[in-house]
Amino acid sequence: MTLAKNNKLIAASSHAPVILAVAGLLNGKKATGHITVYEKLKVAGAIYTGSKLERDGNIITCTGPNAAKEFGKALGQAIGETFETTGV
Repeated sequence: MTLAKNNKLIAASSHAPVILAVAGLLNGKKATGHITVYEKLKVAGAIYTGSKLERDGNIITCTGPNAAKEFGKALGQAIGETFETTGV
C-alpha cells in the first residue's frame, strides 16, 4: 500500500481495522477495534490490545463511537493540530 510505504497517517475505527489487518498493515503492530473483531485482528497478525485507542507508528485504531473523542484528538495530534473538545 502506498500510504503505508510512505509512512502516511492511516486510521480506522470499530470494524474497519480488520481491513487494515487483512491488507497486512497491522502485522506485528498494536491495534484495537470493536470487541467482535478481536479474533480476526489477532489471526491477521495484529497485537490486539483492547484499549479504546491505539497508536502504533503511523497507524491509529479505536474501538468505535465510544472512543470518538479520543480518536479525533489523536488524529488532530497526528497532523499537528490541537482541538478543543470541551462540551463534546
